[in-house]
Amino acid sequence: MESIIVDDITILFDPNEKPSADLLAETCAESIPVIFALWGLKVPPKCKIYVMTSWQKFLFQSAPWYRKIFIFLLFPLLYVQINRQWPKIAGWTLMGQPIIGIKAPSLLDLQDKEIGKKIYVPESDLNKKVQGYLCHELVHVCANHLQLPLWLNEGIAMYTVDKLSGKPTVKLETLKLLDNNPQKHRFLNYRTLANANVDEIVYNYVRGYWLARYLEKNYPGFVSQLLQRRQDERELLKHISDRLSIRPNEFWSRIDHKIVEEFTT
Repeated sequence: MESIIVDDITILFDPNEKPSADLLAETCAESIPVIFALWGLKVPPKCKIYVMTSWQKFLFQSAPWYRKIFIFLLFPLLYVQINRQWPKIAGWTLMGQPIIGIKAPSLLDLQDKEIGKKIYVPESDLNKKVQGYLCHELVHVCANHLQLPLWLNEGIAMYTVDKLSGKPTVKLETLKLLDNNPQKHRFLNYRTLANANVDEIVYNYVRGYWLARYLEKNYPGFVSQLLQRRQDERELLKHISDRLSIRPNEFWSRIDHKIVEEFTT
């Protein structure tokens, strides 16, 4: 594989994917200052970004030798699980590792768009889509050490793409999904995400995005303060509830309505 280094990030790619790598390098240079300005997060040392042409190749290339053994032993199970998710994946951050995979743009036209169509404002420029995917994953890799709950991890990543793009990237009509939603009490985490249905995934991502946007609009810098040290989900919710003057045990039953009121008036 060939490589490019930008801001201490190594971008690895097949020779025929050089244009994709150049686009990712440009996106890194633009995204990293935005991520730091919003959340105070920095890219971890030895961060690597792979231009993915297949998930099998990405897993084996990115893994240290001792993990290659486990991948080989578990490959039949991984094949079933990951192969089912692969059409829906545009970007991928390995949990606990400073490693990102971004699909080669040539593969994105084959991507399952069912979830994206429900959440995102349509974007016809493929390069801008790739930039958004990488910015999203860069937030995840910067926040990896905090082990954030899904709603906050995805929320800040989606909101950061807005700031990089200079415009909202999530449909305004997704606000309708927040109030009186049948999925309202189906809280997903990264273990249950793979087996969730489309409506559950959409609701959890949308809720995280609008909550991050609400907090940043009304309490700028507050989320950044929360991200300065690792806290469990209960601590995070307590801090947010206190700031919004909501009892912690009432937070999720009240916050969606407050968000809808804020952005529809």
